[in-house]
Amino acid sequence: MKRNKSILVLLLLIIVVSVFAAGCGNNAANTNATSETENTTSETSDNGTNVINNSAETTDTVKEEDTSTVTETPDVDSAESTEDSTGVIVSEAEGPLAINYEAEPDAFIGNWVLVSAYSVDDGMLEVVPDACYLEIEKSIDENKLVDETAYIHADAVNLKGTMSFDLPDVSVDDYSCSGSWDNWSIVDVQGEGKAYYKGAIKFKIRDDDEGVFFEVITGIEIEDMELLNVLGINEEGNLILGYSEDNIVKDGSAEWEYAYIFSQK
Repeated sequence: MKRNKSILVLLLLIIVVSVFAAGCGNNAANTNATSETENTTSETSDNGTNVINNSAETTDTVKEEDTSTVTETPDVDSAESTEDSTGVIVSEAEGPLAINYEAEPDAFIGNWVLVSAYSVDDGMLEVVPDACYLEIEKSIDENKLVDETAYIHADAVNLKGTMSFDLPDVSVDDYSCSGSWDNWSIVDVQGEGKAYYKGAIKFKIRDDDEGVFFEVITGIEIEDMELLNVLGINEEGNLILGYSEDNIVKDGSAEWEYAYIFSQK
């Protein structure tokens, strides 16, 4: 009987120990699971923080990139001058050879007498006194189509004249001369009935191949001399009739090859 009781006590003790051991194992498992969960949460939080930080860095980068693409507005004072686009022509020559590109047709009108000459190789030249004369007047083409694109009409101002010589050994008829309205340095069409002309003008002398007696008048021979073909007014108000290999009518930097200079009588 006592033996049976001992066996029963031993069984109960084994059962209690087993139950206690099982309970401890479950607690340990729960503790580990909780710890892992917390670690996972912590890592997630850390990762979330990193994402925010990365976003902030990305924002800073975008801001830096935006700043680098801003184009500054240039200072107006540093812009290139637009004076060349105004149509104003300025002669680079000096003295009696400088064309006044603001001269209007009325400045050409009158009777002129030759007072000096010029060649690019010899400079200013003396001339036989009163050897050559020019008489210039205006010729108006009324209500001329002066701007075909805009279909604008206005009075067109031409020049015409005569050239004569008073030399002992020269006997020629007077030469006729002319310059057309569309060959002025500046033709300023401002509207219907409003057109203005300035500067020099291409000028044709009809001389019957006699020439303008440059050697006789100046004592200087010029080989293969071309006809004088440009008429202008210099800064002193004198008349220049000369020849240029360049387009001196439109180009203030062009040079005369040779010229006659006239003073008004």
